[in-house]
Amino acid sequence: MSSHYETLGVSPDASGEEIKKAYRKLARKFHPDVNPGDEASERFKAVTHAYEVLSDPDKRRVYDATGNENGTDNGFSGAYNGAGFAFQDIFETFFGGGGAQTGPATRVRRGQDALIAVRIELKDAVFGVNKKIEVDTAVLCSRCEGSCCEPGTQPVRCSVCHGSGHVQRAVRSILGQVMTTATCPSCGGFGTEIPNPCNECGGEGRVRSRRSLTVKIPAGVSTGTRIQLAGQGEAGTGGG
Repeated sequence: MSSHYETLGVSPDASGEEIKKAYRKLARKFHPDVNPGDEASERFKAVTHAYEVLSDPDKRRVYDATGNENGTDNGFSGAYNGAGFAFQDIFETFFGGGGAQTGPATRVRRGQDALIAVRIELKDAVFGVNKKIEVDTAVLCSRCEGSCCEPGTQPVRCSVCHGSGHVQRAVRSILGQVMTTATCPSCGGFGTEIPNPCNECGGEGRVRSRRSLTVKIPAGVSTGTRIQLAGQGEAGTGGG
């Protein structure tokens, strides 16, 4: 049987962002609305289940330690034996460490700052200068304008969580069968899905672009001085 990492095509030390990116790519490929058929449906279920486990830090920790996200098989059937993780780790895996989100997440994400190092001559540092620089940053996709959808289409309510952004599952544990609430693995907690992602940005809402900026460097700057250019950083998503 393939591991969850193999199912998503990522390494065991992959970051959360790498796991999310791999899942979104495979989910689009095998989604029943895009690729009908029993084989694609089974792949979609496997990919979705793998993401549900690996995207949750607690479940991933238990899975990495035991090879099973439930932490009950592979010899761990009854009493706690102290092998590799604490009872509290298991408890939090099933009941959550900080409470479940009660509503869908927003697709609006604020853009990040872009930090660019600029080298100048000594005379420019003394007297000041207008310095032209080239920067490579994420900018709003001109085709979908950040909506992530192909023009003329829009997100649809998630068919798995019905718009709530989370799902409930019955999980076997050392405490018996319990109901847990988790982020919906199909929509990533947004409550909506994008059946027709933008062809330009691949459903990201942003594209990489190289552009020129003129920075006004004041007289008397020293090494390590930071100059902020408002509104010139990375573009956010969903209008953020």
